Amino acid sequence: MANGGVGLIIVGLDSGAWTAVAVIDLDGKLVALQSRKHWTHADLSAFLTPFCPITIIASDRNPPSHAARKMAASYSARLFRPSHSLGVHEKVHAARLCGAKNAHERDAYAAAKKAFDVVCSNKVRNLDRRLGERATQAVKAAVVLGMRSDQALEAIGSGGSF
Repeated sequence: MANGGVGLIIVGLDSGAWTAVAVIDLDGKLVALQSRKHWTHADLSAFLTPFCPITIIASDRNPPSHAARKMAASYSARLFRPSHSLGVHEKVHAARLCGAKNAHERDAYAAAKKAFDVVCSNKVRNLDRRLGERATQAVKAAVVLGMRSDQALEAIGSGGSF
């Protein structure tokens, strides 16, 4: 995999005249954070290519923007939308340590972090606790995507894929 075998990448997207993306891995660690003015879909896709496969495109708004829906469709990724649009206070709190240079990067990071917290964090933490070193990135990714841990261990351990 181009992303170092992580198996699960979450991209937070904040689109508009300024577009920002935040890329986080399966452990919730920030991998990339970038914003540009008038970032085209093609240029954004070129920026994201090294991080593929992308599993989740996250929005900070509900309903999500057209750009988030389009990006999720183009990567065949799950579209994450929070149960309610994230407020400024919630985004500032979520992104306080990420090093965002502007509000767009802050919002993109907050979207990615919210998706990680809702979809991944408990599963990953439980796998680490229960499986120890057998909880590889591939096993974690398979479980987050819906496979049972025993099935994931068997498939990954036998050289299979999920």
